[in-house]
Amino acid sequence: MIRLYLKQAWRLLQDTPVLSAISILGTALAVCLIMVMIMAHEVRTAPYPPEVNRDRMLFVSKMGAGPKGEQKSSSHGSMSYLYAQKAFKPLRSAQLVSAVGSTYPVAVSRPGSKENLSVDRKMADAEFWQMFAFDFVEGAPYDEADVASSRPKAVLVESVARKLYGTTAVVGEEILIDYISYRICGVVRDVSTLASSCYAQVWVTITSVEQDPGYGGIVGDLKAYILARSSEDFDAIRSEVEELRLKCNEENPEMDAYYLGQPDTQFTHINRIWSNVAPDMEGIVRQLLITILVILLVPAINLSGMTSSRMRKRLSELGVRRAFGAKRSQLLMQVLWENLVQTSVGSLLGLLLAVASTYLLKGLIYGYLAYSETGARLEIDLLSLLSPRIFAIAFGLCLVINLLSALLPAYRVSRRSIVSSLLSK
Repeated sequence: MIRLYLKQAWRLLQDTPVLSAISILGTALAVCLIMVMIMAHEVRTAPYPPEVNRDRMLFVSKMGAGPKGEQKSSSHGSMSYLYAQKAFKPLRSAQLVSAVGSTYPVAVSRPGSKENLSVDRKMADAEFWQMFAFDFVEGAPYDEADVASSRPKAVLVESVARKLYGTTAVVGEEILIDYISYRICGVVRDVSTLASSCYAQVWVTITSVEQDPGYGGIVGDLKAYILARSSEDFDAIRSEVEELRLKCNEENPEMDAYYLGQPDTQFTHINRIWSNVAPDMEGIVRQLLITILVILLVPAINLSGMTSSRMRKRLSELGVRRAFGAKRSQLLMQVLWENLVQTSVGSLLGLLLAVASTYLLKGLIYGYLAYSETGARLEIDLLSLLSPRIFAIAFGLCLVINLLSALLPAYRVSRRSIVSSLLSK
């Protein structure tokens, strides 16, 4: 019976090529748009090298400090190194805690050279290198002893090493970063700017840069990255973070610290823009769902209208089948199988369009995410994000919408009397 339904569906595609083409194209565009939207989301939230632990990470990137007892912040920003050491490093429920600076453009050069190269610098501690899966082509990262001793050591990306030295074999060489001498200890493959939490072109020991004590000993220029052993530990980590915050507030005679709902997961972290206002995550999720719903409803309404038109033209055919004993359920199954064939063909075409869009329109879709302070534009292999799971989600959503758009017209037609169907023109 299923083979017969498939043959009838294929025959119908040939008999009504214009309507079939419109139906298939509508499904293809819906699948393509949904996949592109999901990929734009995944590129910022899904684990991929070097940010392989995104699903186990929490972030405290913004915070505020205010006078004692006023229950409000008068200064906002990130945290000082001293505060990170007191309020986050002691976390016992986390696997690792790292204090990391923001990414800033700096001038780098070889000693004795008058030519400077503008690159993005990030200062970080030794735990930073254990959180992310960097691909070292030469050397190794600096360690805890280097950080504790404030040794000026640096890790470069290979493109910067080649521009400065013509090779990646530069471990042990000196480099001037903002005219301060550093010893190169490692070289890694270039990191995409889409990996915003760890992206840089040169990383230096956090203690090699003079640290501002911060406003009230709290607000500074650093962030806390927290790696959990499992995402199930997030609640325990948040509870301990709050305990440490209250403890630090008790020890500070003048200022209180506020986190505005942090630590954040990766999804919340990338949407936290302001240091004095928490992101409206419910509104952001609602906006995404409404966008996907609109993308699905527009082709669904068109498909429903075309299905109704097609069913009216087939009334006499369905009437004959009813007269010879066909059940309403059989007629509905035939229509649903026909719709399934169209959805499958449209989904495969949508997959091809999504692949083409990934490369042809990547600047338009992902470009706003892929620029650094120095103008560097580095990308990951976006084709790697076209996972079967993304296609299954897009196909499933379109299948449900398409089936619903076909089911109502088919049900209405199946309810008509046999005589009425036979006399239709």
